[in-house]
Amino acid sequence: MTQGPAPWQARATLRLAAMLALAVTLMSLAAMGLQYRLIGQRLTEATHAQLVADLDGFAALYDQRRIIALRQAIEYRSAVPNLAELLVLQDRNGAVLAGSAAGWPAGLQASGEGFAAEPGVGFSHAGARWLGVARVLPGGFPLLVARSLAPVDATLAALRRGMAALAVALMAAGGLTGWLAARSVMMRLGRINDLADRVAAGDL
Repeated sequence: MTQGPAPWQARATLRLAAMLALAVTLMSLAAMGLQYRLIGQRLTEATHAQLVADLDGFAALYDQRRIIALRQAIEYRSAVPNLAELLVLQDRNGAVLAGSAAGWPAGLQASGEGFAAEPGVGFSHAGARWLGVARVLPGGFPLLVARSLAPVDATLAALRRGMAALAVALMAAGGLTGWLAARSVMMRLGRINDLADRVAAGDL
């Protein structure tokens, strides 16, 4: 008499359970990936909104007393160390008039005139990522207003760690659930096979 499910039944059941657990894990990871992308986009947009506010304030000062007022404002803000912002105002010859950095970031080109906040450009400086607006003011004065993306990067790194931990937990939970489901199915198959064997033996 055949006792319990056949080997092919066991393999098929385990394979089905593994596929279901993998499908649930992949769908969860896809949802988390989409959420991760949306969060990154929203954080970048918030950083750009800060740039817009900075440029609007500098534009108002410039309208009052031109470069003199702008230089004084940048000197005032640069006097207090702030790792989250980068301000540089240069003269026509490239000398720094005021700012929180000793010079213009390498490889960054000023484009356009005035205080428009578009387009924002990403660049690297002092080992960190920045989002900034580099413009040329009337008279040939380059101006850089930038915000650090370190808080964005830190938040996204924490999210990646959380997603990795959750992925491991999902895989473990999926594997355990699949094993329990497969075990339950195998026990039922075993009872059905036993019953079939008894019926085949004449026990009606």
